[in-house]
Amino acid sequence: MEVETILPAVGSENFPTILIIEDEADIAHLLVYRLKREGFQALVAKDGEEGCRMIEAVRPDCILLDLLLPVRDGWSVCRTLRGHQDTLLAATPVVMLTALGDRETRIQGIETGADVFLSKTAPFREVLANCRRLVSIRRERSALHAEVGRLRSRQQYNDDLQSMLCHEVRNQLTVISGFCRRLARSLEGEKERRAVEAIRKSTQSLGSLAEEFLLYHRIEATDFSVLSSAIDPGVIIDEVFALYRPLAAAKGIGLELLGRLPATVRLNRSGLKIILSSLLENAIKYSPSATTVSLLAHSTGDEFFFEVSDRGPGVPDDEKERIFERHYRGRLTSDSTSGTGIGLFAARKLVLAMGGGIEVADRWQGGSVFLVWFREQDGRPVNR
Repeated sequence: MEVETILPAVGSENFPTILIIEDEADIAHLLVYRLKREGFQALVAKDGEEGCRMIEAVRPDCILLDLLLPVRDGWSVCRTLRGHQDTLLAATPVVMLTALGDRETRIQGIETGADVFLSKTAPFREVLANCRRLVSIRRERSALHAEVGRLRSRQQYNDDLQSMLCHEVRNQLTVISGFCRRLARSLEGEKERRAVEAIRKSTQSLGSLAEEFLLYHRIEATDFSVLSSAIDPGVIIDEVFALYRPLAAAKGIGLELLGRLPATVRLNRSGLKIILSSLLENAIKYSPSATTVSLLAHSTGDEFFFEVSDRGPGVPDDEKERIFERHYRGRLTSDSTSGTGIGLFAARKLVLAMGGGIEVADRWQGGSVFLVWFREQDGRPVNR
């Protein structure tokens, strides 16, 4: 492969690189000479196949591409470039320079992926202006791509560190809870036993919080699964109500629990707590004062349900699916309340991971009803 360089090697990596794919030596040499005087580094490929190899090896800032090339024509080179799996490389700017100047060829060039289509008779100033403009855009895009990669790496590091610390905290809390249980059995005084029991319950509460944090953290993954175990849903509901009762009271909103569930169901404990917490917090946030938010729990055969009802502004029909999207906030509420739009997104991802379903409907007296359902037998989603 012949490579023609037009700038000195020392410090040349700082100059924009133009790859000229041109089989006519006179035109290629002229472009080399003119680009050198303008401060570019230039490489020359004499056919389309060589050009494709050099694109991957050199990763130029811009390509000047002839169409009528031996071995592989310019159309094929451009299509191959635009279809490359490396998205940054695939976006390399292309200026087509050709003697074919008819309108149909120009349209075909743009459709193939060229950024600019110029005749070989175009003034060099026009070629140069386009190269400078496209190189500037290219370098800005590359810098942005590098910054995004750096931020993603930092975020991944932070995520891994948080997960590691949370796992370790949870493990240590489990050890403390176990020793508290043993200590309580060996103590004779009632006061001492109550103190140790309080410590054990606090460590269990912190352990549950760590488990919920880890689970919430995993929601960001595209695909994830959760483990189920036999739990008492009534205990989870009591914990959620205790957590949100002060918030509801501050707004003058009542909380009521209706219905009942079996004493034991097979679900993920932390997952169910996050789901009910997200729905209850959402209902309290959008409900006016002097109203009541209801949680109805009931079962039918091998299915069990949770319904959270509020008297808020409701959800328009065209938003009943979108409100479960990440960061989406309804147009009726986005101006009146603050929030990130994460709660309902997290709730749906957890419900689906636990083999259930979730939907929102209109409450007949105004407001919304969020319905969550699970199937006890095999964990497969119930279609309603």
